[in-house]
Amino acid sequence: MKIRTAIDFFEELSKQSGDKSELKVYKKFIILLSELDTRELIESQRLGVEEKLEELQLASYKEHKKKYFRKRLSEFTAYLKKDLSLVSEGVYTALGMSLGMSLGMSFGVSMGAVLDTITNGLIFGMIFGMLLGLVIGIFMDENAKKEGRALKTPMY
Repeated sequence: MKIRTAIDFFEELSKQSGDKSELKVYKKFIILLSELDTRELIESQRLGVEEKLEELQLASYKEHKKKYFRKRLSEFTAYLKKDLSLVSEGVYTALGMSLGMSLGMSFGVSMGAVLDTITNGLIFGMIFGMLLGLVIGIFMDENAKKEGRALKTPMY
């Protein structure tokens, strides 16, 4: 299925639907496909995306459209991440902050013994870990943007 055909397909579905959560799934597909359509993909990447859209069998839904298309959206975004190495803007920053906070808490507990209070150690560890994760995440996001792997739209 061509990217433009898929966009038209989801626009038609969104006109027919009245369910808000179903509309959100369609809009996510439309936004993601629109960005891929305007992106300068090499021919093999464009063919790969179109093959994946065919493989998803978007037009063969029977019932429970929201569940069906949510699963297909998840498969499609996983394909974009894995095969095309495309990521959303800010994904590394968010990941770095959460990972840094988790590791910082572990570090903070051990530092709590040195600082004589676990609470101070946890707070210190969380702040330090979050800041370190933020810096690393921002660096990785900028790197992905320079390499042309960052999508302006969220892929969730």
